[in-house]
Amino acid sequence: CLAQWLAPRLQEAAFASLPPALQLALLEVEAASFTGLVWEAVEPCVPTARSPCLSLSLSRGSEQLVGWLEGDPGALLAMLAPRPLREMQPVALVLSLQWGPVALTPALLNSVCPGDVLLLPAHHDAQSPLLAHIEGRPWAHVLPEDSHLKVLAMHTPPPTDPDHALAGLDQLDVQVSFEVGRQTLDLHTLAALEPGALIDLACGLEGEVRILANQRCVGTGELVRIQDRLGVRVTRLLPGSAA
Repeated sequence: CLAQWLAPRLQEAAFASLPPALQLALLEVEAASFTGLVWEAVEPCVPTARSPCLSLSLSRGSEQLVGWLEGDPGALLAMLAPRPLREMQPVALVLSLQWGPVALTPALLNSVCPGDVLLLPAHHDAQSPLLAHIEGRPWAHVLPEDSHLKVLAMHTPPPTDPDHALAGLDQLDVQVSFEVGRQTLDLHTLAALEPGALIDLACGLEGEVRILANQRCVGTGELVRIQDRLGVRVTRLLPGSAA
């Protein structure tokens, strides 16, 4: 009970005999880990079956003191601290390894046919870092090393140009990326990764390339080299993805 929990601080004094202000002060000290919690009074508990409550637990060795807060459900939930990612369920996430993106206009993308080659930027080669996406969102720059991926740096979105106005929708760029590998990564592992960390590479990166337009697959291809440039030769287009 509460009196037993506070006994080490009471020095054999009875909790009920203390002035209310001192009782509240003791409770505030004991519950200092619950930031923002205001103690107003100590009253006998008369729970009702329909009252939503938030459980508060204090642990000290093998002892535990459990209290209950009554109130509005939304306000009670807002008091809960965010749950650390490492404590969440091991959810499997899709890790996509990509080169690019290359900006193409809708007209140029629609003119692509099987056999065409889409060139990567001039600075790209087979040893260039890949941009890893988690569930379609850019996450980090990684470098393949034997059977691992080394995390180089977290992705930082490029600055936008506020003065770049579109004269028409035909000028709206489509971001075309080239997925050279795909695997799953659980949320626990993702939460612990930082620059310098290694990720097990589930498969090689020499197979079929998936061509993505705004992170949606529109076709497949194969890596080719045109003089000193790396590119992707289109081998198949999905129906309706291009003319």
